[in-house]
Amino acid sequence: MSQITFLYKTNLIHVHAKTSADAAANKSKSIKIARLVIDEL
Repeated sequence: MSQITFLYKTNLIHVHAKTSADAAANKSKSIKIARLVIDEL
């Protein structure tokens, strides 16, 4: 499981990802999801 919480402009965003048992893979997926969220805001 990987969790990222960050502030973008005036939005507090929390991303939680668990796609596999591999911590590095989960971290990578969380970062990709966070970037997608930023692009949509």
